[in-house]
Amino acid sequence: FITTSASRTVFMYSKLIECTINAILRPREFFVWGMSYEVGLHYGLQDKAAILDQRYSNTISEESFARKLIA
Repeated sequence: FITTSASRTVFMYSKLIECTINAILRPREFFVWGMSYEVGLHYGLQDKAAILDQRYSNTISEESFARKLIA
């Protein structure tokens, strides 16, 4: 599974928790990896201007933006 940050009320969050628990209990069968947006910036996979556009957009809340940067 590949997911992005989400609130606790959506399917993706529950699936992430399930996969994380499985990775702890059955590490030979499951693996969970997370990273910061900074990795994508470093390798040119994300554009800094696009991130700043999201940051200052009226269509995304402060909470949603912060969650995306931390996740």
